[in-house]
Amino acid sequence: MATQYDPSILQQFADQLYKQAKSIVVSTALRYGFTTFLFTMTLSGSVSFLGDKLSPAESDRLAIYSLILWLAALCLPSHKAGLSVKQKHLP
Repeated sequence: MATQYDPSILQQFADQLYKQAKSIVVSTALRYGFTTFLFTMTLSGSVSFLGDKLSPAESDRLAIYSLILWLAALCLPSHKAGLSVKQKHLP
């Protein structure tokens, strides 16, 4: 026995789901972006504080290491968030 569904009700339900998904994506991006920003600013402040007490050669090495750490700090939370969303929503 086939059940008849009203297409307008289904469309309303789909629209609500799209709105909900959009808000989840935006809030997750903002949360991880803000967390990453705070972490990298703290890390940069620590590195610049240490850099004032080093020789020029050591300072250059520290700048390269801080750049690598900064890039890692930007990439890792985003990577983790993407993996968690993938695991949650894909079979």
